[in-house]
Amino acid sequence: MTRNPEEDDLMVMGAPLPRLAEAEPLDGRRVRLLWMSGETAIVDLAPILASRRIYAPLLGNEALFRGLRIAEWGNALQWDGDLEISAVWLHRAQCMSCN
Repeated sequence: MTRNPEEDDLMVMGAPLPRLAEAEPLDGRRVRLLWMSGETAIVDLAPILASRRIYAPLLGNEALFRGLRIAEWGNALQWDGDLEISAVWLHRAQCMSCN
C-alpha cells in the first residue's frame, strides 16, 4: 500500500528529538534521567544552572530543585516559577559529560 504524504499527520525530518520518560533529583544538582529511548544517564545540572541568572533560585533552594517534573510531552524538565531546561539541552549536557 502506498502512503499519501498529504494524509499523514506527522512529517519526519531527520532524527527524533530526545524525550524524557522519568527524572529523579540526586545529591548536589545532579539528576538521573530516563529517556523514552530507554537510555539512562546522570547529569550534573550545576554548570547549566550557574550559566544563567534565571536559574539562580534552583542553585539556592533545595526544595525547589527537588520539585522537578517532566513537561507534558517529555521535552523539558520543569520547576515552579516557570523554570525549565529543554530535553535537547539536557541531552547535549549528557553527551558532553561522557567525553
